Amino acid sequence: MAWVKWDKVCEPKAYGGMGFRDLKAFNRLNKAGGSIKAGILLSIVYKSKYFPDDDFIHAKKGHHPSFAWRSIWVAQSLISDNVKWQVRNADSILSIPLSTILPADELVWTAAANGKFSVKSAYHLARSGKGKERGESSDPSLMKRFWQKLWRAKIPTKVRAFGWKACQNILPTKMNLFHRQVLEDPICDECGLEPKTVIHVLCQCSKAREVWNLCHLQHLIEGKGDFADMLWKCSVDLNKESNMLDMVLMIAWTQETPTQTRSNSPGSDKWTPPPTGWYKVNIDGVVFSKHKWTGIGVIARDDQDRVVAAMSKRMLVPLGALEIEAKALEVAAGFARDLDIQKVVFESDSLLVCSAIQGVTEPPTTIANIISGTTQHMQQLHQVEIQHTWREGNKAAHGLAQHAQYVDDYVTWMEEAPTMIEDVIASDVIQLVQN
Repeated sequence: MAWVKWDKVCEPKAYGGMGFRDLKAFNRLNKAGGSIKAGILLSIVYKSKYFPDDDFIHAKKGHHPSFAWRSIWVAQSLISDNVKWQVRNADSILSIPLSTILPADELVWTAAANGKFSVKSAYHLARSGKGKERGESSDPSLMKRFWQKLWRAKIPTKVRAFGWKACQNILPTKMNLFHRQVLEDPICDECGLEPKTVIHVLCQCSKAREVWNLCHLQHLIEGKGDFADMLWKCSVDLNKESNMLDMVLMIAWTQETPTQTRSNSPGSDKWTPPPTGWYKVNIDGVVFSKHKWTGIGVIARDDQDRVVAAMSKRMLVPLGALEIEAKALEVAAGFARDLDIQKVVFESDSLLVCSAIQGVTEPPTTIANIISGTTQHMQQLHQVEIQHTWREGNKAAHGLAQHAQYVDDYVTWMEEAPTMIEDVIASDVIQLVQN
């Protein structure tokens, strides 16, 4: 699926493009350059056929021109507009300083400092001309500095490319897929309140806001506008803090990173069974902002991919995204204890909660008590491991958490797959067989 026109991608990075070379235009200019340089075989052939008594700048297209000549002739206006005569022997033009040797006048290329034609300079001139046709901002120098800051950010190239896509609004969000008639519903799965646009998924969704708050950068996402406006504000208002733009791009990238870019990151993008003799308990929590409820989903499977038990629980408390993820893990630990399963791998898609339980990072104060309670529950089990997974590997628990909005308190299933996630469980098994 093409998200942006090729012509836009070919624009220089400093003008909002990606700097790809338009090879068709470049080859045309290359041939045109060869046709006007004296002594080159190509120039001799075209001159003898199409302009034997003139030069390339004044050549006519002709009545039955070849395809190659038509392609070259298209570049004639660009070249003719950017050459001028360098007068060296004109006594009548007293204002021009003349050489005492008085050599012959000659045409010079104004787009290069040395006056010599080059395909590279002609190509950049042609691209800048297209920019003028599209129109420019009131102060193009500011936009140029903005794009230069983005592409010079000291972060991985894939994150800079992600930032460019976000600014151009060409990320495959539900809203963009809805506009292209790929999806029927543009509403965000996380909050269920607003369309999943670029700015929503990166900044305005409840989970995204939780991350920005924890980073003490919530002031950046306040106000209206798209992601480009937010990044512009960051680059202009915070230009003295040289690493701020880098930090903002990295945080935004973590909000909506495609599966293929996570292959070298901690966590898995698909569900995998636990070691022999162990059980895996997947957990997820969701926020129902409209009703000020929260939902928890828990599913336990054995090393043969069989469902041992599952739970869908609704809580009538307005917790934040991070708090409900932590609470879901605490509920799951108690659920595992009640099931009397002793060797358990707990798997969550909240990296912050997993890191806090493992002791890798200090838990935020908002979940410190929950983490402490969860640890006490887990101490009653024989062996425990904590793993992080991406959303793609936690779909079953997420489906149960979403189902919690239809539950009065909680509901459990024993040794059977809940009907609302049967397809997800089957998909997990099929992926294991295929791999």
